[in-house]
Amino acid sequence: ARGASVRRAPGRATVSMVTKPFSPLAALAEKLSGSAARSPPAASRLLQLVAQGAERGEIEAAIDALPRSPPSATIDGRWQLEWTSEKEVAFLQERGLLGSPCVGVVQDVRLDAGRLENLVLFEDGCLRVGSTCAPAASDASGRRIDFKFGSCVVRRGAVELPLPPVGEGWFETVYVDGMLRVSRDVRGDTSVSTKLGPTELFAAADAADAELDVARAVAVLKRAAATRAVGGDAVVGSLLALERRMREAAKKDASLASTQLAKLDGAWRLVFTTGTIDTQKATGQQIQYFPIKAVQTFDTSAAPMGISNGIFLSEAQDASALVRFFGDFEWQASAGGMRRLEFDFDRLQLFGGVADFQLGRGKAAELGAKSGLGSKNNEERLEKGQRPFFAWSYVDDDIATARGGGGGIALWKRTEAL
Repeated sequence: ARGASVRRAPGRATVSMVTKPFSPLAALAEKLSGSAARSPPAASRLLQLVAQGAERGEIEAAIDALPRSPPSATIDGRWQLEWTSEKEVAFLQERGLLGSPCVGVVQDVRLDAGRLENLVLFEDGCLRVGSTCAPAASDASGRRIDFKFGSCVVRRGAVELPLPPVGEGWFETVYVDGMLRVSRDVRGDTSVSTKLGPTELFAAADAADAELDVARAVAVLKRAAATRAVGGDAVVGSLLALERRMREAAKKDASLASTQLAKLDGAWRLVFTTGTIDTQKATGQQIQYFPIKAVQTFDTSAAPMGISNGIFLSEAQDASALVRFFGDFEWQASAGGMRRLEFDFDRLQLFGGVADFQLGRGKAAELGAKSGLGSKNNEERLEKGQRPFFAWSYVDDDIATARGGGGGIALWKRTEAL
């Protein structure tokens, strides 16, 4: 029987969800044979067989011919699946998701953080499975990794559905170098993967180079905003890294605050949020990609500066908001790196303006706390004469990130004006 190789349209890149365009396996095999990674000829032979769609027996024989990698060889990184004997993955590759073809399978591994994420990518959706992982204590060779599923989400279009994360097991590394990885799991299935790049499951500011941390985080978040197919751990890790690094940058460069305020002007769609601390406690989990259209606008030219926050049930650009709050905000900056937008809403509009209400002081915060969309902390701040706030980390022409007064951290992408 044959294993499953990822199918791709001729001459087409894997999709923007991966870190670089896919290289044909035959060309990659040739590159491997003379690369700085010094892969043995057996590695090139294996990739050539995969590219040719060889029988499983031939591929397994080529795998058996590979030299065993030392236990110290790292498997950290972002890996694209090229061939597997696993039936469940083969089914998704062959059938897709509700009519949306499979365009790739990616695994992200970071052992020192104990995290592993699997992404099955479709043209209009994805399946994301997050896991904990650690070297198996019972394996003296050091090649075996235990894992346990911790989260599972399937997305088709704008609809996301959490699924029970049931399952655990192990896999072991048969062979790994700078470009190729082969592994076998507890069920005896074999997988062949090629490396896309470094892991995206990095902890906050773990690189010695601050600019590198910022560049890596921004790249991950821009892809998350564009595709909604980046795993939750990678998004949160990038948000935290960016928060810390931009706080450091703002302390050194006082002009960063005014630059960010100027760029904030316009309309922003909420993409991802961990939710407030109150919501996390109530639900027992972090909210991730926001399931419906929610848009905030900031008008920095008005006096006072204006803010709105709307919830829409339709994706159409000219759709009316089901609920929309209006108010004003102040921008607070300090030499210590603070870039805080303090706001309050004083007007509520329903059904695109069919109903319009003036709100008393703190009423919007009260409604937000009761609905779960806002934080109880906002009510408490208003009782003390303080306003709710967003502490902004990063703003450019495409994305913005901030932490709310309720403790949650979020990602927005720029959208067309309402």
